Amino acid sequence: MKKTYNNVITALETFAANHKQLNSVLHGDLWQMSTSDIVYPHMQLTPSISNINGREMELNIQIGILDILQEDNSNLKDVLSDTLQIMNDVITEFFDNEAEYGFVASESGVSLEPFVQAFDDNVGGFFAEVKFIIENRLNKCEIPN
Repeated sequence: MKKTYNNVITALETFAANHKQLNSVLHGDLWQMSTSDIVYPHMQLTPSISNINGREMELNIQIGILDILQEDNSNLKDVLSDTLQIMNDVITEFFDNEAEYGFVASESGVSLEPFVQAFDDNVGGFFAEVKFIIENRLNKCEIPN
């Protein structure tokens, strides 16, 4: 079965819903989200520049794992530690599991960027750009007429 962007996002949303430490997941640009829709710890999914390389499609998804910080940031170390572990769980789940999902997270290194920002909520965590590799069959018969 042909896999699509929607399949990747749905798999990530399902993972987040089943992860015991995540309480919400949203798709879209974090800067345009209402924090009233977020229950922390939270996963944010934002599409990024992607590529078609012949028979492979590389979908780059920026994944953010965020949690609420105390006003004085006294829990910053714990928030960064917890969100880093959750991010590792995400990468582990999709790294070598093509049989289950029909796509994988790229084996090349994933850069992790710590994040602290005051929106309506004061949050911290990690962002990562994760590349998902999907088969691209390049089959003219699949083009809608």
